[in-house]
Amino acid sequence: MKHLSLIIGLRVSVLLTTFLTVLGKGLQVIPSRDTTMRTVLINLGQFFCMASGTVALGAPPLVSGTWFPPSERTTATAIGTLVGYFGIAAAFAVGPAMVPGVVAQTNVSNASISNRKQDLTKLIDKQLLQYTYFELGLCTAVFFCALVYFPARPPLPPSLTSSTLHTVSTKASLKKVIKNRQFLWLATITALIFGVYYGWMSMLGVFLDKFHVDAVTAGWLGCSSTLAGVASGIIVGR
Repeated sequence: MKHLSLIIGLRVSVLLTTFLTVLGKGLQVIPSRDTTMRTVLINLGQFFCMASGTVALGAPPLVSGTWFPPSERTTATAIGTLVGYFGIAAAFAVGPAMVPGVVAQTNVSNASISNRKQDLTKLIDKQLLQYTYFELGLCTAVFFCALVYFPARPPLPPSLTSSTLHTVSTKASLKKVIKNRQFLWLATITALIFGVYYGWMSMLGVFLDKFHVDAVTAGWLGCSSTLAGVASGIIVGR
């Protein structure tokens, strides 16, 4: 993705990724009574949102290399890489507040449980739609901010290396990293860390529900732990 950003430019890359998030969230709020169509729209929208994440993960080193001198690039890269986790932390707090875990209230008599479930399903669907509209609003605001002002590079390069463009073809770079054992070990370790983290945190509310921890408390646990990770990452990056 860094290679793509070098080809089409940093500004175009950022505009593309923000537009994809708006497109993805826009698809998810399209109303449809057909369950199959609604499922397709939600998953298609999520695909576009996740596709945009490649720029968010790959752009920070390019941004730091373009806008900062060598002495500040480590910190700039750390902040650029970890700042997205503020959004994840906010989602842990905002999500349960906007869509409370009311599913646990279905323990009613057998005679009324069917109607109760239908009412809860409609309520949760409404709350999820409102939450998705909220996300769409945030994504749209970010897109317009980038559209109004996000220069591809500073007026003057902060260092000689910032003004020098180094490009390697995708095929050549793939051949190089495949033969690099240290890179393969680093990629494997990083994949394991990210896989365990995202797998655990995405199901945190479900796991803690077995210990009678409500969704709001689980959300704040996820929020605080994510913010702690961001703070420690920036400190190490210094």
